[in-house]
Amino acid sequence: MAQRLTTGATFGFLYNIGDPYFNFGFFKAYGAENVFGKDAKGNLDPAKLLIGGEVGEKALQFIKDLRFKHNLVPEGVDYGVADGAFKDGALAMIINGPWALGDYKKAKIDFGIAPFPTPPGAKGPWGPFLGVQGVVVNAYSKNKTQAVNFAKTLVSGRNLVSFNQAGGRIPVSKSAVKQLEKDPVVAGFSRVFPLGTPMPNIPEMGKVWGPWGNAISLAIQKPDSNVRKIVEDMVAEIKKAIGK
Repeated sequence: MAQRLTTGATFGFLYNIGDPYFNFGFFKAYGAENVFGKDAKGNLDPAKLLIGGEVGEKALQFIKDLRFKHNLVPEGVDYGVADGAFKDGALAMIINGPWALGDYKKAKIDFGIAPFPTPPGAKGPWGPFLGVQGVVVNAYSKNKTQAVNFAKTLVSGRNLVSFNQAGGRIPVSKSAVKQLEKDPVVAGFSRVFPLGTPMPNIPEMGKVWGPWGNAISLAIQKPDSNVRKIVEDMVAEIKKAIGK
């Protein structure tokens, strides 16, 4: 479908192809349950990097194929280009998150939400990084009890419905999702969220983004890029940066 909709004036599928954040789903599909594995206590272990090896090679090859084999994401496409094309009505499909919906509604784009199809030869379904917003109570507050009660009120199912209706925030409360089940956007994202993985929140993740992004950029730079060598160099650079 994406190829059929790619013409001289329109695009079938675009996304921020050089950004690891938007590409994690492909690494997950090919076997990486997260960026890092877990230790015996269930905590993320930076010594256990999961985006290298065969997983990394297959994921990078698929990303590379989106450009050179399937001819879908040309050189020069970044978030702004893909997002702008979608708002202009020149793009059929994009990988993006809830933060973009306000602009799409303002542009009067008739859109729907669906998971990315499982890539060829993948071990499991595609699934994005997940992040949530919460309420934090200041430990030095002079009114801790009132502050905690107010925080609990803000994240109640009823108020999460109100936040959605006022600003389009997608709720994580099951009761709120149930109340909004007829909303196609909430229903769409509710089908995607179970496929996702919480983005690592350990300091070592900061050492991953640069080498990971560089590897993707090198892979999609030319048709004959050596994906295996690129992945090996990426892993070596990450391990050196985090000291593991």
